[in-house]
Amino acid sequence: MECFRKREEQVGQEILTNLATDREKIQRSRDRLRETDANLGKSSRILTGMLRR
Repeated sequence: MECFRKREEQVGQEILTNLATDREKIQRSRDRLRETDANLGKSSRILTGMLRR
């Protein structure tokens, strides 16, 4: 029983580690998406200004 409990704790820790890693990846992806959105907005404003000339 002790061996089973230790294995369960190990699996639980691995899951928590994987979740933390996934969270970091998602946060970095969200930040890149926001940056890309801001850049697209800026590009759109520049192109609109160029078309008005």
